[in-house]
Amino acid sequence: MWQQTNIAVSTWAVASITLYLASISVLHITSSTIMQFQEFNSTTSRAVQSALTWPDPTVNLSSLDWKGSVVVSVVPLMYQISGLSIDGLHQSTLFDIPTTDTSSIAATVNTTTVRARCGLLSNLSVFQVESRIVTGQFFLNVNFSMPGVGSGRLPQVTLWKDVVKFLGGLWPVPQRSQCPACAHSLLYMVTTATELSDSIDTSVTAVKTNWTYSPQGGDTQNSTTTAFYVECSLDMEATVSTLNLPSNQLSSSALVQAAGVPKRKWSLWSPSGSPNVGTGVSTALSHALTVGAKFSQGHGSGGLMFTNMDDYLNTLLGLNLTANDVASRSQSSADPSVTLTPDQMEEAVSQMAAQLIWAAGQVGENEGGFQRGTGESLVTDMVLDRRLNINTLPIIIASTASFVLLALASYMIRRFPPRPAHMSGVGVLEALWLEAHSQKLHESFKDIREPSTKRLRAAGMFDICLAESVRLRSDGAEGSDER
Repeated sequence: MWQQTNIAVSTWAVASITLYLASISVLHITSSTIMQFQEFNSTTSRAVQSALTWPDPTVNLSSLDWKGSVVVSVVPLMYQISGLSIDGLHQSTLFDIPTTDTSSIAATVNTTTVRARCGLLSNLSVFQVESRIVTGQFFLNVNFSMPGVGSGRLPQVTLWKDVVKFLGGLWPVPQRSQCPACAHSLLYMVTTATELSDSIDTSVTAVKTNWTYSPQGGDTQNSTTTAFYVECSLDMEATVSTLNLPSNQLSSSALVQAAGVPKRKWSLWSPSGSPNVGTGVSTALSHALTVGAKFSQGHGSGGLMFTNMDDYLNTLLGLNLTANDVASRSQSSADPSVTLTPDQMEEAVSQMAAQLIWAAGQVGENEGGFQRGTGESLVTDMVLDRRLNINTLPIIIASTASFVLLALASYMIRRFPPRPAHMSGVGVLEALWLEAHSQKLHESFKDIREPSTKRLRAAGMFDICLAESVRLRSDGAEGSDER
């Protein structure tokens, strides 16, 4: 446009320059947004040391100092003590405790779940046994005999309804010497309502005991308590799971619940499980009597001392042992108000056993427990990283602006300029054509009135550059008018 001072500026030329400047502005703005560094969270994995909550196979759980340890006293209170860390335990599952920091979000850990399998003892028969200490004093015992299991002698005790009582500490293993699997299982007496499988005969799986009570303002009365002997085996299931470190929760796959599965009915006990785990937990529960009893329930020689672990197990089952003890003195024991399923019993026993083992490792070898081993866990850390992002929309806008700039530049600088003129000689016609196209020649000779040689020569004494002066007309035509 600056070269066209001799013609009027067209509207299209103004619009072209405006569009050119606008395209430059767009290109300047979008160029800073085409590529950007963006921060994002990334994960990395590393191996760290971890504490193994499950005891090494060389650890004999039954040989631990359960009597002198605080484990049996602490377990019923562990969820009530503020500030007590229970890392490595979830319900009946124990898992490794990795060494992590605040950037860690997950870890792959070993998990061990305690599984209880409970069933009823059958073919029960009651008989009297004379005391070895007091002549003439007799006690009631119960014999059991089961094919594939064995036989043995059980204590006949008097309990009120809706109670679960551990009997292992009261009845030594030699009394059940004909039952090898009984040595590493847990024996309970259950006085709740039960739903039995169709194949079980109630007459040989339950015993009847007399319960006396005194209603307020009334005379002493008798009622009958129906009791079942339940034997529980303990086993373990080891897997590898993912631990969410911020919440200290295992992945759902490690805690699969039997959702939607119909409630099982009680069936006969079938021995199974780990002898080390069963014997260890049974030994711990047996020593609970020496650690501290809760209260005695029953009458005369048939009364039983309930421990803090008995109370804890009843609590896990939803039974209030203290309230039951108060109500038993003035109410009949004939009709249980709670129905206990094998699933509920197994879940509570499994959880209690897992907590005993976890607490034994937590207190350590010097406090009557065991020394935890060390292992390795794979930890996932969250780190802040950067990446170069290329934005599509700014690229499209910038490319369009660049194309417009290229087109306008080609137009305004005349990408294909006219071909320079070529003169074949210096004759009259060439001189006339040169004068017509040279502004300087025209201005120098137009004022000469008399075209004498002297005057023409004087007027022609000036410097001229033909390359700068010669310009073709817009039509590029050559030649001159014929005369």
